[in-house]
Amino acid sequence: MDDYTFLKKIYRHLDLNKLMKETPSLKIEDVDEYFRKIRDALGIRPDSEYDQGEKREFILYTDGAARGNPGPAAVGCVLKNSGGDILQEFGRVIGTATNNVAEYQALIYGLDLALNFQPDKLDIYSDSELLVKQMNGEYKTKNPKIKELKEIVLVKLQEIDEYSFTAIKREFNADADALANKALDETAPGKN
Repeated sequence: MDDYTFLKKIYRHLDLNKLMKETPSLKIEDVDEYFRKIRDALGIRPDSEYDQGEKREFILYTDGAARGNPGPAAVGCVLKNSGGDILQEFGRVIGTATNNVAEYQALIYGLDLALNFQPDKLDIYSDSELLVKQMNGEYKTKNPKIKELKEIVLVKLQEIDEYSFTAIKREFNADADALANKALDETAPGKN
């Protein structure tokens, strides 16, 4: 379910009569305005607001981190709209993994974030040269676990018309890196 549909369901299930009785100064127009502000803050537009030729373009930054190889691992993802505004961030520990597995897991979580917005185009950035070159077909994928994760990625990418993978330096991926490391710090403090 996309975010706009989810917001509509919440709105429909509100007991507006009760809300209006409890807050006499509140008008239905105010409720509509609050929901519009929430929708706008999340960067969500109803399907009817998209022009036929307009693409839904997004930018995704992903990073996987493992302390030890394998070791405690986490992922970080940052989804931005085409204007560079952050729409969603995500950081989570994923257990014990290698750096490369963590990078692919970060990509999978990031794609899940992006797919909520039904993108037509997604530019994906990672500081993992291996991941980017494997996804661009420049390197073969030999490791069985990585092959399995890559297949999951490829299935998710089928829902996006146009996408690209670009390798960037770690300093340009600082937000996603910070989310992964914060998750690790909170779970396994002192294991640097």
